[in-house]
Amino acid sequence: MRKKTKTTILSILLAAVLLCLPFCGVSAQGTQPSGSAQSTAAQLEEGLYFLKNKGSGLYASVDTENTQNIRQQPFTGGNNQIWVIKRSADDGYYNVQNGLLDASCYLAQGLQTTSSRAAASMLSDGAFNVSVSKNTDGTCYISGKKQAMDFEKYLEVPDKSNTSGSLLSWYTFDTMSIEYHSWYLEPAGYVLGDANMDGYLDIRDATAIQMYLAACESFTAAQILLADFDCNGVVDIRDAAAIQMFIAGKTARINGQLF
Repeated sequence: MRKKTKTTILSILLAAVLLCLPFCGVSAQGTQPSGSAQSTAAQLEEGLYFLKNKGSGLYASVDTENTQNIRQQPFTGGNNQIWVIKRSADDGYYNVQNGLLDASCYLAQGLQTTSSRAAASMLSDGAFNVSVSKNTDGTCYISGKKQAMDFEKYLEVPDKSNTSGSLLSWYTFDTMSIEYHSWYLEPAGYVLGDANMDGYLDIRDATAIQMYLAACESFTAAQILLADFDCNGVVDIRDAAAIQMFIAGKTARINGQLF
């Protein structure tokens, strides 16, 4: 009864917002609503990515049995291989989360394994800032922000391993292992607004947002990024309203991609 009451109240609020919300322009090809942030040549576009290692050809994946661990695995397209990359409040840096986990978990530096290497881990100790450097071959280096009295460390596959299941780590830059420091960032192909991540932008996404706001279901970090349809940094009733305005009279199949 309590959940039903919450949902009813949200539906009433949604109807009120729809009456006064200006039309939010989004094309069927998946362009962003007007007024949203645009990437520049000097910045990586925020979004959802698969991370493919150039050296091994395998993908960074959260271990589904121990979600603190990050391993390289063949491509599956599962949520544990989707990485959420967002700009940090610390200018010039990014925060990286995973599509399997909630928004409290970040890609971070775990236990120090040697004087120059640390485990790559998913931790909930607060945002961990990384820089993403684009290379001329289309790959990127991902490095943790340099800490006081420490060396800058890069996300890598240790020991030039091509073995599925190998744990990832942070390591000082090694010119002998450049390909294993290098990552292809492949867009995951989701359109903004696809909050339930089913491949469609439709009324079910607006409903999913209402359920999330009513605390009837939880969202992963990837869902939160996709649900922010008006790109104001907050998931609220206005996002559900904007989605309903867009799909009024039609259901849009994903033809292009944002994330």
